[in-house]
Amino acid sequence: MDQTTKGIQELRELIEGQLAFGKASWERLPEVEAEIDNWDPEDAEVFILEWSIEEDRLDYLEEYRDRGAMTEEQAARYADLKELVAKNRAIIERLSDR
Repeated sequence: MDQTTKGIQELRELIEGQLAFGKASWERLPEVEAEIDNWDPEDAEVFILEWSIEEDRLDYLEEYRDRGAMTEEQAARYADLKELVAKNRAIIERLSDR
C-alpha cells in the first residue's frame, strides 16, 4: 500500500469514528435532557460547556464532505447525522439556556 492510499484509508477511518461518535452524542440528548436535573450541577455545567466539541465535530465532518474525503456511504451517514442534529438541536439550546 503506497503512502497516498494509506493516508486516504486512515482519513476514512477517522471519519468513520467521528460519524459514529457524533451520532451517539446527538442521539443521547433526549435522555440527557430527561436526567440532567438529577446530575451534580457541576457535571451538568461541564456537559453543556463541552458540547462545543460536538459542534466542532460537525464542522470538521462538513469540511471532509466538502473536500470529497468521504465515501458515498459516509456522506449518506453524514446527511442522516445532520437530520438528527436538526431534530435534537432545540434540546441542547434549552439545556444551554438553563
